[in-house]
Amino acid sequence: MRAAIVIAGLELRRRLRDRSMLLQGIVAPLVMAGIIGFAFGGGFSFSATIGIVDADGSGLSQSIVDGMTAPDATAGSPITFVAVEAGDDGRGGAGAVERGEVDAAIVLPAGFGDAVGGGGAAPPLGVVYDASKQTTAEVASSIARRMAAQVHASQMAVAATIAAAGAPPTAAELDATLAAVADLAVPLAVEQIEAGEPYSPAAYFGPAMAMVFLFFTIGAGARSLLAERKLGTLPRVRAAPVTDASILVGKTSAVVLLGLASLVIVWLVTTLVFGADWGQPAAVLAVIVGVVVAIAGVSILVTGAARTDAQADGLTAMVAFGLALLGGNFVQPGAMPDAMERLALFTPNGLALRAFTQIGAADAGVAEVAPTVAALVVFGLAVGAVGVVLVGKKVAA
Repeated sequence: MRAAIVIAGLELRRRLRDRSMLLQGIVAPLVMAGIIGFAFGGGFSFSATIGIVDADGSGLSQSIVDGMTAPDATAGSPITFVAVEAGDDGRGGAGAVERGEVDAAIVLPAGFGDAVGGGGAAPPLGVVYDASKQTTAEVASSIARRMAAQVHASQMAVAATIAAAGAPPTAAELDATLAAVADLAVPLAVEQIEAGEPYSPAAYFGPAMAMVFLFFTIGAGARSLLAERKLGTLPRVRAAPVTDASILVGKTSAVVLLGLASLVIVWLVTTLVFGADWGQPAAVLAVIVGVVVAIAGVSILVTGAARTDAQADGLTAMVAFGLALLGGNFVQPGAMPDAMERLALFTPNGLALRAFTQIGAADAGVAEVAPTVAALVVFGLAVGAVGVVLVGKKVAA
């Protein structure tokens, strides 16, 4: 045990003198978290400006445009409706979307009012959107479907009026019916309500980026065995009264401590500098320990599977970025498809990110994240044990 402690201390001193460790384990994740956090502003939110294009010019379509673009129509909503001239470029609002004047546009087509009044099939509403703004596109399409439902209700109301009168209505009666239908309330407003305190982007992307670089930080320490064997220093260490188990325990302990220090420093800096609230400290620390053990296990396994240190570097990069993409380290919470959200829970980083989100956004405590921490530790010990056996064979060779 004493030999393992001495080896761990030597490894730690070597790594702390290495500037690349500081850049890789602390500076890089902080810079990445800051850039991505600033890109999302003060939090994860949604807002959009949707244009309403009246290509029909009827009284009904104009009343819809007036009602939706009224100043108090969307008060308190993240969505703002603005009127867009149909003939500004002859393209039904596409030009306004391309110029960035609106995020999407809903087009009331020609013949819209006549179809509602005459009971015929109404032409479909158009939705123009920027392909890079899929969330806005979905919102605009949903609103258009609501409007189409109201058109159908309007036609039913007109048909019911005609049936009740027993005779074709006069123009005045038809206009009055259409006006009454146009005044029906349609649930177009979107209200944003936050449960609890706002969740800072830095509180999510801080650990997310730290975990990505943690693969390289821990992997570099684990791969030092391969480098020392190649340089001939490992045989000299083994010539001393030191067992192979002590060497492995010492090296592994050093890289785990480095990983813990890296994540803790990122936690402290994002809290003090960016004002990010990761949540209850005890729960955060528990998840940090769990994810460091898990990533250490993966890194040791990768090192054990590699034949050379160069091959280990390549495998580490592939595994790190592969798991980061699957686990959602580069996207905001809830932005992944449902299938990917479920798949992320089978990765150690994805499981840890969900726990960090629960702590920071839902004020979860140690009891709530304990199953996740246990799963991370068990996973890390299992894959790490396999990795230690493989690395041990390299040490003994």
